Amino acid sequence: MKDNNDNSNNNNNKYINKKDSNYQNDESSNYIRKDSNNNIKEKDNRLEVLRVISIFLVILIHVSSRYLRLYPNINDIPYFYLLSINIISRVCVPLFFMISGACLLGRSFDKVKYRKRIIRLITILMFWTIFYYFTNHVNNPLYLVSSIFSYLKGNGHLWYMYAIIGLYITEPFISKMVKNMDSNYNILFIKLWLVLSGVVSFVRIILSVYNINTSIIHPVPLFNGTYYLGYFVFGYIAYNNYKNITFKKNNLIILSIIPLVINILLNFILTKHYNIHYEKLLTYSNILIMLPSVCIFLLALMFIDNKKSKIIDFITPNILGIYMFHVYLVEKFKPYFLNINPFFGIFISSFVIFILSLVFVYILKHIPVVKKYIV
Repeated sequence: MKDNNDNSNNNNNKYINKKDSNYQNDESSNYIRKDSNNNIKEKDNRLEVLRVISIFLVILIHVSSRYLRLYPNINDIPYFYLLSINIISRVCVPLFFMISGACLLGRSFDKVKYRKRIIRLITILMFWTIFYYFTNHVNNPLYLVSSIFSYLKGNGHLWYMYAIIGLYITEPFISKMVKNMDSNYNILFIKLWLVLSGVVSFVRIILSVYNINTSIIHPVPLFNGTYYLGYFVFGYIAYNNYKNITFKKNNLIILSIIPLVINILLNFILTKHYNIHYEKLLTYSNILIMLPSVCIFLLALMFIDNKKSKIIDFITPNILGIYMFHVYLVEKFKPYFLNINPFFGIFISSFVIFILSLVFVYILKHIPVVKKYIV
């Protein structure tokens, strides 16, 4: 993004100086770097690349989930393959939360932009809630009335919008908190979040297999009450401190792979045990998804090249719209999924849906009112 008031003379700086950087999400959803005086500098293309990868993985999750629920034989190799792809792809939503935290937390508070951002997101959410509400139940008017409350609670993929709007509302207060946290507090926060959210969630899921009820009546605030807040804060901490991390690259890779492998095997075992597609371990509060997600985020900051890309710059302003619209296409294409070889079909279907969603949103972006309040 370019700005006529850009006062930066530091365009050759490849990485971000953690002492003088703040971020903001502009109207086109591109993340841009700002200095300590709130002057626009340039986008961090590593985060832009991560966002593009993440939105494709989101589509891959929803396509593979339809395959898994339709697939007739859970003992076949194709089912295990589809399950593996689905679980590996689930790092995408945590990555979105962490990118938002990296870009939004710790910056100076702007009341006007704060209000406009929240109003815009709520308007977008309401439009797509109504869109899916009627497209899913237009032929069943009686069900329209009975299902309205389920949609208002965040039906399907729209749950993410409720979560991110909640984070944006609390962002000024969380920013004050994280800006005053030193390295000891950062480490303590991460440890408590991983244990009280991730480990506790995993243990509860495993105990539920043995019909042991472990419902938590009084969750610990900040940690296992809203697990995605942890991703939000971790994104800020990691982004501003990744250069100081002593973890070796190989260790981060191992911590990314092992939990995913364990999760795949456990899901497959439990699916065979119940003789139905098992999904409880797929939650983003599960430590087996949390650990790979945070490690991949750190690896991306360390090793993705920060070079500008025209393709990435073209896609990123459309990502929110792609997220909101793509499920409509997934449902339309679902009857044809099993007619395509799953080994290739899952990626072909996902790519076609991604491209069609991108084109559709790009066209909508050129309609003034639609651009601001729908995509």
